[in-house]
Amino acid sequence: PADEPGGERSMRPLGYEGSRALRLQATPGARSCWAQLVPLDVEVQPHLVDVYLKEIRAGADTLAAWQAQRRLGLPWRERYTKHARIDLGDGIAGSAPVPMDMDLVRRAGSQLQVLRDGRPLAGQAVELLGGAMPFGVWRRSDEAGMLALGPLPPGQWLARAVDLRPRADVPGEWDSRFVTLAFEIKPPVR
Repeated sequence: PADEPGGERSMRPLGYEGSRALRLQATPGARSCWAQLVPLDVEVQPHLVDVYLKEIRAGADTLAAWQAQRRLGLPWRERYTKHARIDLGDGIAGSAPVPMDMDLVRRAGSQLQVLRDGRPLAGQAVELLGGAMPFGVWRRSDEAGMLALGPLPPGQWLARAVDLRPRADVPGEWDSRFVTLAFEIKPPVR
C-alpha cells in the first residue's frame, strides 16, 4: 500500500483462510494496495486459444500471429504475469502509478490510464465490470493510454485487461500481463 505517491508500506498478514488464501490488512490511511505475482508458464490447448483471444478482445495483430502459429502446428505456450491493484480512496483526484510492470491508474475527470513498464499503452482493450451490472463494458485506450470511464453508476467496480504479445525470440511462445484494478465509485453527495 502507499500513503502518498512513492510511499510504500507492507501489508500486515492476518492469517490464512483455508489452505490457500492469505488475509492481509492495509496500513491505516493507505490509498491503494497492489501485488505483482511471479510469472507462471502455461500451455493452452489449441481449441481454447480462440475462446481466450475472444474473451480478452485481442487485436488484429495478435489474431494474425496466432493463425500463423496454428498453421505451423506450434502449441500455445505463455508466460503469464498477474498484476492486481485495489484503490482504497475515492479516486476523484486520481491516483498515482504503482511499481508494477503493468498498471491501471485512475486519473482525474473519470479517466483511466493503462501503463506498461511505466509508459502509456495505446490500443489496449479494458473491460469494466460493475457489481450491479449484468455484463461488462469494454473500452480501448487512446494514444496516451487513456480511456474515459464515462458515467458509471455508483458501486464497486473492477477494470481488467490483458496485454498479450508473441515472443520474437521463441516461435509459439507468448508473454502476457494480466492486470486488474478494483475501485469504488461513491454516490454523489447531496
